[in-house]
Amino acid sequence: MRAGRMAIRAALAVAAGLCVMAAAPAARAPAPRLLLPVSDADSMLVGGSGCESAFAQEVTSWTFMRNTSFMLRTGPGRAGLHQCTFTDAQAEGFGEGGKALSCGGRRVSVRRVGRVTSHAEADSSDYPAVLTVTDGRRTETIRGSYGTAC
Repeated sequence: MRAGRMAIRAALAVAAGLCVMAAAPAARAPAPRLLLPVSDADSMLVGGSGCESAFAQEVTSWTFMRNTSFMLRTGPGRAGLHQCTFTDAQAEGFGEGGKALSCGGRRVSVRRVGRVTSHAEADSSDYPAVLTVTDGRRTETIRGSYGTAC
């Protein structure tokens, strides 16, 4: 008799758990990221030579710039890759204090949050930074570093 009640309680507990699970709202899928990583192959599509800059998080590059050609990725494939060319005046100062550039429906800025490290032998520098990107509705921030090499 006692074993029968335990079995009934166990069955009721399972049934109650199933009812709770069925009543719970489905988990919402996370919103897609505003930016996707720019690959080395992507960056090779920017023609010419000259100074290069990128915002990266460890080994992942989120933006790439060569001279005044700026690149970012908003989705997969060729349609998601955006390359915008700016004048010297528009590009000057990007990455140095929050100046924003608009490309591919995104407004992107980089703000320095640490000390600049210069590498004279490589004619380059980098510093800890925060990338802010918005599409007008959502805003994302990514902590990483901004580097320039000439």
